Amino acid sequence: MSRNSWIDIIRAFAAFSVLLTHIGNVYSETMIGHSLVKILRFLHDNLVWVNEGLHSGVIIFIVLSGFCIHTSAINIKKSNFKKIYTIRRFFRIFPLLLFSISFGYLAYGLTNDFSWVIVKNFIFNIFLLHSIVPSIGPLGNEILGTVIVECMLYILYPFIILHLRGRWVVLFIFLLALHILSFLTLLLGFDPVWVERNVFTVLIYWWIGVFVAELYVNSPYRIWNKYNDNVSIKYKIFIGFCFYIFYILMCNYIEFEGSHIIKSFLLVILIAYILTWILQLKSRSNLFMRSFEKLGLISYSVYVLQLPIIILTQYFISTDKYFLIYSCLFTILFSILCFVVIEKPSHDYGKKLSKRYF
Repeated sequence: MSRNSWIDIIRAFAAFSVLLTHIGNVYSETMIGHSLVKILRFLHDNLVWVNEGLHSGVIIFIVLSGFCIHTSAINIKKSNFKKIYTIRRFFRIFPLLLFSISFGYLAYGLTNDFSWVIVKNFIFNIFLLHSIVPSIGPLGNEILGTVIVECMLYILYPFIILHLRGRWVVLFIFLLALHILSFLTLLLGFDPVWVERNVFTVLIYWWIGVFVAELYVNSPYRIWNKYNDNVSIKYKIFIGFCFYIFYILMCNYIEFEGSHIIKSFLLVILIAYILTWILQLKSRSNLFMRSFEKLGLISYSVYVLQLPIIILTQYFISTDKYFLIYSCLFTILFSILCFVVIEKPSHDYGKKLSKRYF
C-alpha cells in the first residue's frame, strides 16, 4: 500500500494525544499556556480518552498497526514471506526501540539511584517477556510496554496469517475468548495496567485491523462489497459520526465494574469502521493537513521518546512556566532527529536488504 496522508494524520493524532496525557500529568497553574492545557485536557478526557481503559491513542495505534502490516505484507511472495517480512519489521521497529529503551534507562538513572534492577528489567523487556508475563515496562520509559506487545504481535502475524487466513470466524471466536480470559486474571490480583495491554488482551484489537485490510484487498463477503460499492463516502462519514456520538454517550452515561472493557472494544470497532473508508478520502493540500502529515511521519519517534524527555525536562528544568513549551519543543525536535538518524535509515536498510529475496 502506498503511503496515505490520512493514515499519517491518524498516527499524528494518536501520538500527540498520548503526549498530551503525559504533559497533563505534570500540569501546573504556573505554566504558560496552562489555560489551554486545561481546555485540551477537558476535551481529551471527555472526547478522546473517555473510555477510561486502555488509552485511546494506544488503541488507535494497535488497530492501525494491524491494518498497515497486512496491507503492506499482502503482496509479499509466499516462498520468502517470512524472511522478507521479518527483515522489514525488525529494521522498521527494533533499532529505534532499542535506542528508546536505553534512553529511558538513562533518564531513570539520572533521576534515581542506579540499581541492578535496571539490568534485570532490560533483560526481561528486550526478550519481549513483558508482553506475556505480568511485569512493568522498561524503567524510565514504561510506555514502551505497548511497543513490546506490538513486537510480539509482529512475531505471531506470519504464523497466523499463513495457516488461518480464510478462517476468520474461528479465529475471532478464539481471540475473543482469549481477550475475556485475560481480563478475568484481574480476579487473581494481576496488575490492571498489564492486563489491559498484554498480548492476550490486544491480540483481537490488532487482528480486527488486519481483517479490515483483508476486506480491502480480498473481500469474500457480498454484503460488505455491496455496501462498499453503493454507499457514498459522505454517508459513510455520517454513519461514523453517529457511531462516535453513541460511543461518547455510552462512555459518559453507562458505568459499571469492568465497563471500560466494553468501551475500549467499542472504540476498536469504531476505528476499524473508519479504516474501511478512510483510504477513499481525497488528500487535502493545505498547510494544516501537510503539517499533520509530517507529524504522522515522526509519530513512532514521538511516541517512544516522549516520556524520557518529559522526565528529564521535569527533573532539570522543573515544572516552571515554560515546561509546556520545553517538553513539546524538545519532544518534536528530538523525534525529528531520531527519525532522520535512526528510524528512516534503518527502515530503508531493511527494505533494501529484503529485496534480495524477491
